[in-house]
Amino acid sequence: MATMKVTFPLQIETAKNYSGKVTAIKKKLNTFTDDSFFNNMYVHFQSIRDQRTGVISNFPWCCFLALKWKLSEPVRYKCNEMKMKDFINIVNRIYNLQSEVGGLYDNNKILLSIRRMIVNQKLYQVPMKLELNTLARQYYWYANYGSGYFQRNFEKLYGLTLEEYYKISAYFALLSCVEGDKESAYISSNVYIIHLIPYFHPKTLKNYLNLVSVKWSELRAFIGQFRDEQQKDIEYFLDTPMLTKPLIQTDDGLVVLSKHILRASLSALVPSLLKKDLASDYKNKFGKAMEAYIETLLNEVFPKVKTEREIIELYRGNNIPEKTKVVDFIVEENDGNVYIDSKAIEPDKTVKYSNTAVVIKQRLGNSFIKGVLQGLDCSRTVNNINGNKKSEKDSLIIITHMDHYISTGKTIEDMLDSSFFKMIEEKHGELSIDKERIYYMTIDEFEFMVEVCRLKKMTITSIIDACSKDDSSSNTQKFNVMMHIHKICPEGIPDRDLIIETREYLFEDLIESMKKSKSHWDGKVGDFLAIKQFILG
Repeated sequence: MATMKVTFPLQIETAKNYSGKVTAIKKKLNTFTDDSFFNNMYVHFQSIRDQRTGVISNFPWCCFLALKWKLSEPVRYKCNEMKMKDFINIVNRIYNLQSEVGGLYDNNKILLSIRRMIVNQKLYQVPMKLELNTLARQYYWYANYGSGYFQRNFEKLYGLTLEEYYKISAYFALLSCVEGDKESAYISSNVYIIHLIPYFHPKTLKNYLNLVSVKWSELRAFIGQFRDEQQKDIEYFLDTPMLTKPLIQTDDGLVVLSKHILRASLSALVPSLLKKDLASDYKNKFGKAMEAYIETLLNEVFPKVKTEREIIELYRGNNIPEKTKVVDFIVEENDGNVYIDSKAIEPDKTVKYSNTAVVIKQRLGNSFIKGVLQGLDCSRTVNNINGNKKSEKDSLIIITHMDHYISTGKTIEDMLDSSFFKMIEEKHGELSIDKERIYYMTIDEFEFMVEVCRLKKMTITSIIDACSKDDSSSNTQKFNVMMHIHKICPEGIPDRDLIIETREYLFEDLIESMKKSKSHWDGKVGDFLAIKQFILG
C-alpha cells in the first residue's frame, strides 16, 4: 500500500472564544475575597519560580491582568478565601488565553503578534542598573536643560520640585534592590517616614505619595477606570494600570507587588505627566534637551561631528532647496558616515500592542518613520554635494526616548509595509543607505554603544557592521540593539561619568541623612505620630 506524503503544513482551525473564556475567569475570580487574592499575589512574588529565567517564570503579566479583572468587577455579597492553588489555577488559565488571541496563526500578522507577546514580557526583564541609570539621566536632562522650564512647571503642577521627586524615587528604587530574589516587598511607614523626614518636608512626601501610590481602600475605584467592557483581546497585552501607581498604601506601610513595575514607573512618570499636562510645548522643549544631550555624548568621543546647523550651512553654500530634509548629526568616520536623528518620543499603546500593520504605521508616520525619510534624503543630498556615490558603509541611527520594539529599517519592511522601501527606490533609483543599516535605538542603547566605542576604540560603523551581519540571519538575529552590544562587549562597561555623578548626587545626601535620621526622632514620638497621621490621612 502506498504511503501518502504531506507536502504542506496541516492547519486545524478552531473557533476562538476569547471573550467567553475571559468571562468565565472573571466569574471564578469573583468568588474570592479581594484580601485573599491580594495576599496570594504578594506571596506568589515573594519567590522566583526559576532563577535562570527570573521573575518572568512567575508569569507576572498574567498576574497583573488577574488583579485588573478581580478589582474591576462588582463585589459579590458572599466570597470565599482564595488558596494559593486557586491563584495558580487562575494564572494558568490566563496564560492559556494566548491561544485564543487573534493573529498568532495568521501569516499576515504573525510577526506583529509575536512582537506584542515579547513586549508584554520585556518589562519584567529590564536590568536593575539600566533602570537606575534611566532615572539619573532623566534628572540630569530636566535639571540642566530648558532654562528651568521643566522644574517650574513640575513644581507648579504637582507641589514638589523635580529634585525632590527624583531623590525620593531614588530612595524607593534603592530599597527595591534589597532582597533581589523577591519581586514583591513591603515598606513599613515607620521606616520610610523616619528615613525621609526631616530631609524632606512632610507635605513634600505626602505630595509625592499622592503621585505614585493608591490607597488600598481606593484601589478598586482606581482599577475600575481601566475596565474594558467589550473584553477585546488587545487588553491581554496592555500595560497594567499599576504602572501609573506602583505603590499601594495601607495603614501601616507601602506594598510593592512588583519591583520591576516600581522602577519602570518611577522613570516613566515625569515624562508621562508633563507630556499629558503641557502637550506640544513640553514635547518641543524635551526634544531640544535630548538633542543637546546627544550632542554632548558625540563630542566626547568622536572627532568629526556635524550638527544640524552645520548641515544647513552646507546646504545653503551649495544652493540646496530649503525644504530638503536634514538630520540632527552626521558622524564622519573613515569607513563611512553615520547619520543620526533624535526623536524624543515614546510609543503609545496602539504602537506597542496592536498587531495590525496599517494602524501601527499610521501612528508612527509623523516621527518614527519620518526619521528614515529624513536620513535617506540627507545622505543622498550630502553625497551629491560631495560628488560621491552611495557608500555601502553609510548608516542611519534614529534615537528614541523609549523603545518602540521595531529595531531596524528591515523590520519596517517585514512587519509594517513591504512596499515602503520599494517606493523610495522607484522615486530615486536606489536607497542612499541600505535598509539593513538603518537602526532604531533608545537613548539608553545609544549611550551604551557610544561608551563601547570609547572603551574599545571602535567606530559606530564597525558596530553597525556587526549588528547588520547578525541580523541578516534568523539564527543570529537580535530583538534589539542592546542584545547586539552585549555580544560585542559581554564583559560590560563602566557607566559614563556624568551618569555616575548624577546617581551619586541623588543617593549620597539622602543616605547620609538616613544615617542621622534615627537620632533626630529620639524623644519625639508625638511629633512622629502627628506626621504619620498627616501623611497617611
